[in-house]
Amino acid sequence: MIEALPRLPKWRARFSSYLIEVAGKPFEWGAHDCALHPADGVLAITGVDLAADFRGRYTTEIGAAKALKRHGSGDLASTFAAKMPEIDPAGARVGDVVIFDGPFGETGGLRLPSCISAITPVGRRSYGLDLVTRAFQVGVR
Repeated sequence: MIEALPRLPKWRARFSSYLIEVAGKPFEWGAHDCALHPADGVLAITGVDLAADFRGRYTTEIGAAKALKRHGSGDLASTFAAKMPEIDPAGARVGDVVIFDGPFGETGGLRLPSCISAITPVGRRSYGLDLVTRAFQVGVR
């Protein structure tokens, strides 16, 4: 069984700072995209870089897919599932990683109190929690 990554002390402040820092940052494959946004949120909360194996190894959508196959578990959801405990989407809490079917296909995001925070080709967007199809636990319950 995959163990949950422990949340650092003052994780809420670290997580909030991360979200403020990237609020206006544009989408960029390999630097700030739908795989790295949730990984960067996890990094802020836990200090663990889930994307270390594929961060900076691609600059296009095709490159992202190849990197997930080469350095991940094939796709975005499977890559997170290999690194974090999967939970019922209804039980996801603030800071957990979520996967949803968005306007640009399968998208990774972060659970906020009342929505999903996601980075898309048109920038940072919020989506309804009802779209979540899979969720991954960050921190011990």
